Amino acid sequence: IILKTIRMEYINLNAFDDLIKITYKNANIFLIHDFFKKESLEKIKNKLNEVYHEEHLWQKVHKQEICERRHLKIEEVDFFRELNEEFKSSELINKIKDTLGWDINRGGLIIWHDTEGYDISLHVDNENVKHAIQIYLTGKDNQLGTSFARKQDEKSNDIFMTLPYKENFGYCMKNVDDVVHGLLTKVPKNFDRYSFYSLYD
Repeated sequence: IILKTIRMEYINLNAFDDLIKITYKNANIFLIHDFFKKESLEKIKNKLNEVYHEEHLWQKVHKQEICERRHLKIEEVDFFRELNEEFKSSELINKIKDTLGWDINRGGLIIWHDTEGYDISLHVDNENVKHAIQIYLTGKDNQLGTSFARKQDEKSNDIFMTLPYKENFGYCMKNVDDVVHGLLTKVPKNFDRYSFYSLYD
């Protein structure tokens, strides 16, 4: 796989040098803040506002069709297509390898928009999800970040952390069976829960 070398205009690579690491058995969860450069985050938020009502640019998420979640058709918006190139770049891939210890070769970007009523129970991601980074984008709510729990059995999980949903903050996690995660509080009325979700393998 040949990775592109590009100028990192939006992503703040230095954010990976100031991670918070939580470890449980085979699971490492890395918390990351200031993922985007400050001025870049404002551009992202402005562009999301522009495409908010462009229904043809959004579609339901596969296997979540009944949920109040949609994702942006990135390739149809020049700004986000350009941003996606940074998520696929050799600069970011190599930085992730060096700081998180992930054995990855490629990645890409998904933009999620969750609205009133959306939630998702604690779960282990499907086998197609190898490594993931989720960055929250707009607004703030201490209950709307991802919750993490020790996986004990099918009926009982022990939640040990709920992240705040706040701008430019998120987590990096390798998919393992020891930890489940989800959103335990439904998105309230008049709240737009935007996040960037990046998959790497």
